[in-house]
Amino acid sequence: MAFAASVVVLTAAFALAAQAKPVAQWKLLDLLGEASLALLAAAWCVVVLDSRPGGRVTSLLGGGLAALALAAWADALDEILRLPAAMAWLGAMESVLMLAGILALGAGLVLWRQEQFVLGEQLGARERGQRDHRRVDRLTRLADAAYLRDQMDAEARLPKPCTVAMFEIRSALDIQRGQGERAAASVLQLAAQQLLLNLRPEDLVCRYAGDRLVVLMPQTSADEGQRRTDHLRRMMAAMRVFVTGRPDALQIEVGSTCALVGRDVQGTLSALGRALDPVAQTAQVA
Repeated sequence: MAFAASVVVLTAAFALAAQAKPVAQWKLLDLLGEASLALLAAAWCVVVLDSRPGGRVTSLLGGGLAALALAAWADALDEILRLPAAMAWLGAMESVLMLAGILALGAGLVLWRQEQFVLGEQLGARERGQRDHRRVDRLTRLADAAYLRDQMDAEARLPKPCTVAMFEIRSALDIQRGQGERAAASVLQLAAQQLLLNLRPEDLVCRYAGDRLVVLMPQTSADEGQRRTDHLRRMMAAMRVFVTGRPDALQIEVGSTCALVGRDVQGTLSALGRALDPVAQTAQVA
């Protein structure tokens, strides 16, 4: 709304203060280029504001694009309208807006790059540098069990030890029964995020099945793997989650176990599953 109002005010100011140039004096290519630039910058401003969460980066990117759009629009108007000498300051707004837009957009891009670097590190924990989005769990956006088995098989062929840890969000089933599938899914998603925040770049976290998440820790001995597994379990158990319909926060109960990765990948995963719960569960988080 503010941007649209600024366009109207700028156009009205030019229309009231300036005189139209003869059509013969119009530079058509310049006019089309500047008007197109204004439309493009305005369109990108709308896209940025609509597709990103609010915050400093979004404000700088959107504000910079809006200022560039206004500057280009003022330049386009200057192609068909002649301002009197007394209103020269109005024409100078083009340069001021252009400079402000470049500075704001530049600052926004620097912060955006930093933001993308952080997100890239998180994606590295999810994907280990490989992006096969056909094998991503739709709920948690983590890699699925098939991708996990492939990575475990690759690690088993290397000379250095690799630990795999399995975590069971035991509260998820109770939450699903009491609060519904959406609340249980939220708990699982938050647990996955907590794991991602505590992983090394070379680690991999996957959704194995139901309410179970698995972390693959390359170049990690059994003792170190146990220490890291205990740490990750404590981090998830320390979470307090608010869900719709409950005024108080839910405490998460987490079970964990770990083992060294062996050549029998499925056998290792099955043993971890039995260690967590020897009785097969019939209900799982959707």
